[in-house]
Amino acid sequence: MPALALAFAGNGQGEDEMVCAIGSRSSEESGMRATKKAGPAGRSTRAAQALPSALGRGVHIRSQHELIKGTDSRYRSALRLMQRGGEAADAYPLLVAAAEDGDGLSMYAIGTWRLHGFHLKKNLREAVRLLRLAADADVAYACFDLGVCYWKGEGVKQSWSKAAKYYLRAFLLGDGAAAEALETIFYWYGEEINLRAIAREFVRPVQAMERS
Repeated sequence: MPALALAFAGNGQGEDEMVCAIGSRSSEESGMRATKKAGPAGRSTRAAQALPSALGRGVHIRSQHELIKGTDSRYRSALRLMQRGGEAADAYPLLVAAAEDGDGLSMYAIGTWRLHGFHLKKNLREAVRLLRLAADADVAYACFDLGVCYWKGEGVKQSWSKAAKYYLRAFLLGDGAAAEALETIFYWYGEEINLRAIAREFVRPVQAMERS
């Protein structure tokens, strides 16, 4: 497997079915085994080393074809490059250029590399910055990962309110895995949560549509 491997929805499928999100949640380990004593599973080391897919668990925010069509062309080029066994050093400039122009999935890709320390030097502060930008661009996978960061206090001050905020945003964007994390946070730490801040997430999609 190349240093950055593409994940596909199945074997022998066409580009329309390519899983195109560059994230670091693995299909086996992305489940939220969340309890009071154990935090969210987060992203697997093996998955983060690849060009991993946050759609591995069947998250369907849009169809995969729409995701590919809707992403920056440089992001798509990075995917095709890695599909052919290319190197991270060649894909990285494409992702950086796309991220600088506001492509959320490219921001998420670089953010996860910084978060895990693969292909780039680990930098939690920079990882969180990029994940926030991607989350503001409505990348559900980035919202989920920010929830993990705030849950664990990785690169940020630990906050149940902010963890719940980003898990809720991920859920509203279509990531069903976030529901279990939300349940755990509200069950065990509900008294510590700023409900007014979280409530704004429910109107966020409507406000976004009104601005567009």
